[in-house]
Amino acid sequence: MSINVSKFQLAQHAVFSLSIQVGGAGFAFLLYIILARLLGVQEYGNYVYVLAWVNILVLVAKFGLDTTLLRYVAAYEGKQDWGSLHGIIVWSFRIVTLSSVLISGLLILFTGLLVSFIEKDLTDLFLVGSILILFLTLIDLVRSLLQGLQHVVLCQFVGSVLRPLTLGIIILILYATELSFSGFITILANVSATLLTLILSVFLMSYYLPSVVKSAPALISSSEWLSTAFSLFLLSGTQVIMSQTDTVMLGIIQNTNEAGIYTSVSNITNFIGFGLSAFNTFLAPMISKLHVLNQKQKLQNMLTVAAWGIFVFTIIASLILISIGKTILSIFGKEFVTGYSSLVILILGQVINALAGPVGFIMTMTGNQTIAAKIFILSAVLNMILNTVLIPFLGMFGAAIATSTSAIFWNIMLWWLVRKHLGINPTIFG
Repeated sequence: MSINVSKFQLAQHAVFSLSIQVGGAGFAFLLYIILARLLGVQEYGNYVYVLAWVNILVLVAKFGLDTTLLRYVAAYEGKQDWGSLHGIIVWSFRIVTLSSVLISGLLILFTGLLVSFIEKDLTDLFLVGSILILFLTLIDLVRSLLQGLQHVVLCQFVGSVLRPLTLGIIILILYATELSFSGFITILANVSATLLTLILSVFLMSYYLPSVVKSAPALISSSEWLSTAFSLFLLSGTQVIMSQTDTVMLGIIQNTNEAGIYTSVSNITNFIGFGLSAFNTFLAPMISKLHVLNQKQKLQNMLTVAAWGIFVFTIIASLILISIGKTILSIFGKEFVTGYSSLVILILGQVINALAGPVGFIMTMTGNQTIAAKIFILSAVLNMILNTVLIPFLGMFGAAIATSTSAIFWNIMLWWLVRKHLGINPTIFG
């Protein structure tokens, strides 16, 4: 079986993906600004601090099964192994549901045990936030399934548009009722929006899953999938830890106010990564298929074209954000402008991340997830050490240095490993 992907198709997919991501993220960004204005620095800081913890626990609940599902769905579809494809879908959803319920229960238990050490407002937010864990893990599995089946637009719609759009509508309705906003009300709205997103996502999954998969006997390969999932869990886990550790440690070492400002800074810099993310959405399943079918030259050509698209977008976006960064931060509130220096440092990390190419996906989609996981673990340890050392003296600026330094480290190391093990150059020099 031969797979042919032209430069025009790559560009077309990237434009579609980027448009959806920018549209969804732009709306989500606007929503963050509104919430920061409505809640104030203290309430907003508490809200994003709890969400940072929820994101870490979602990662644990998924145990790498979302990326595992993506990889095997693409591979099984390429080989037309419908029984195994049906099996991994049923198996992964079953495992993730059980783990999510268990972790939510543990969060509720620990919150109850530590109630005397946590502020009342934070306690309530953690209890309600525990509900999000199950909903978010299942949504991520649906996204991975749709992405593996190469329904890129649907995957992006579920991941980037549907949830923030639903939350925005709920916030608008609450605002129209002249309700007094708080972190507790906001996280309740978040839970409601996430549940509605999950319901629609499951419907889309059921509708677009090929009938040949539904009718095939489910073949289960638990040991193989668990082995892969464990390595991918370590890999994706350290990525999430690196993206959330700075916010969590700022909240613990400094205060949730600074954590809230830093989260807004981080959200702004995420726009730079859209170029890489836009290509990653459809590159991931293609990498898996081309690798399985041993079409190495086509894989290299595809990655080189993608690298140039990522490069152009990244440079333009970085220059724009550096030039108007203070203005954007001032929209959140005058207190948020103090995060500009952190913004510049995080932009540097994002630039290196984008220019290295989709090195993480290349390693995971070609069966080299164990090696990649070791690099990410080293990076996560480096991140935590630097955060511990720098935050007490430099606050959010120290957190930004820690995050960018660890990101540069793992990107350089993974680029070298891709070159060594696969003989592929994922940069513009490929």
